[in-house]
Amino acid sequence: MSDGPHGLRPGARVWVPALVAVLTLALLAVATAGSDLAAPPVSPIRHIVVILQENHSFDNLLGRWCHRHHRCDGAVRGKLSSGKLIPLREPSDRVGFVGHSNQAHRRSWNNGAMDGFNRVPGCGAAHHFGCYVQYRPRDIPNFAHLARRFVVADRMFESNGVPSWGSHLELATGGNMDGFTGRNPVHRPGIPRNGWGCDSLLDAPWRAAPGDPIRMEPSCVPDRAGNGPYRASPVRWVPTIMDRLDAASVSWKLYTLLPSMASQGYPIGGYGWAICPTFADCLYTRQSANNVPLFNVLKDASAGTLPNFAVVTPASKLSQHNGYSMLTGDNYIGQIMSALMHGPEWNSTAVIITYDDFGGFYDHVPSPNGTDAIRLPFVVVSPWAKPGYTDHTYGSLDSIDAFVEHTFGLQPLTARDAKAYDLHNAFDFAQSPQPAVPMTRTPIPRGELRAIRRHPPPPDVT
Repeated sequence: MSDGPHGLRPGARVWVPALVAVLTLALLAVATAGSDLAAPPVSPIRHIVVILQENHSFDNLLGRWCHRHHRCDGAVRGKLSSGKLIPLREPSDRVGFVGHSNQAHRRSWNNGAMDGFNRVPGCGAAHHFGCYVQYRPRDIPNFAHLARRFVVADRMFESNGVPSWGSHLELATGGNMDGFTGRNPVHRPGIPRNGWGCDSLLDAPWRAAPGDPIRMEPSCVPDRAGNGPYRASPVRWVPTIMDRLDAASVSWKLYTLLPSMASQGYPIGGYGWAICPTFADCLYTRQSANNVPLFNVLKDASAGTLPNFAVVTPASKLSQHNGYSMLTGDNYIGQIMSALMHGPEWNSTAVIITYDDFGGFYDHVPSPNGTDAIRLPFVVVSPWAKPGYTDHTYGSLDSIDAFVEHTFGLQPLTARDAKAYDLHNAFDFAQSPQPAVPMTRTPIPRGELRAIRRHPPPPDVT
């Protein structure tokens, strides 16, 4: 058979265009598949819950477990200021009293040597090195089980080396202490004990700029007009994460101890940890409706009415604070987690369990940013958290604000949270969602309960 015009055989004009069409479709398919692979999965997270407990370092809660399972960076021995290494012994259920003030942070940190903990009140040789201790999984079974199944972040630090009031203030402001030094407000004789914020009538150390003289000012962040403090104050208004959420029409609640809960047998000292009263914009405006009783979190979890963002701060006896029972707090964590994991919104929820400061307890890892911030226990629990994963990325409590801002498309509060690590390595939104894990309720040893009753912590817990 002879060739046709232009050297093509008869019929070539039929299959050549067909071949071109097939190749075009194949290239389009490859391009489409490539774009699908490049596009990250959309986050299903619509609810972020922070369970904020009191006063423990990373090594104090997870050091031995990490060391045993080689999964994260934990120590089983601690360094004294003499250079000697001593074992981190298992403590009793009742948390020991150890200093954790601004000065205690600086002494413990010791310019990054992490060997000054025995120079902190309550931790010297006379106190049997009471801060060189660490719990076993049997002492905190729910927390340990969640750490084992979900994500442990072993490079999370305090935002600054400050105790509870300053730490809670920073969590709400992206790390901005608004001139306060972070030290807890000081109670004065004759003033009723009513928390630490705008309604406390208390003062806290403050300075207008770094290096300026420190003076005592009302422990209250005013509203834009300067209202809120019980007396005239030079402290200025700063925005909070609650303001950002409101501006974006994103729902939020602060589940916390309220003064009205005193009639239910909860020591009112825990009201000092409530975030809302520190800010006049929250305490004295419509935002106050979002400051709700602590155990409403159980109802909302079960009913499927969780807000988009929530912080759960404990009553004193549930807090694991110095002087209280670790197991009581662990049972409380298990109670909340069980309600969340078995609630109808579990598949769109991420939970962060962490602590507001180190409580005076030993940790061997210095902060990489050269500050006296101490490393904190930090566990991320979610159906979308990577199973049995350790996140080694450096972060701080500012990372919580960054996570909330990136999840809900909010404007950053400060330069700190704008550049903070946002926990993205902890999640895999393409994985099959993790199921709930069982929580336990452990009886508290009677001897520990008697010790707490005989020697109760002061009402002004720090």
